[in-house]
Amino acid sequence: MKIWLLDNVYVQLPYPFQLYHTRTNAEDITIYARGAKITIRFNPLLEDIINQLNTNEIFHTGSLLKQLNEEWPPQAGLYFWLYIQ
Repeated sequence: MKIWLLDNVYVQLPYPFQLYHTRTNAEDITIYARGAKITIRFNPLLEDIINQLNTNEIFHTGSLLKQLNEEWPPQAGLYFWLYIQ
């Protein structure tokens, strides 16, 4: 299933903002973005995505979420993007 809302969407964290994360337990990760906090199911690819975004480069959402969508439904990726924006 493809989420059309993410077609042709690019993301870049505005400087100097960074995403921070902590592992709250073996199953969850807590992500902090511009004063907000979200706890979601852990996936090691999330840490890679966060590290890439923290470079403040521009990324196509499809390329970042491609591997994640193999394990998670595309709606989870959309939720993540809406949260960090």
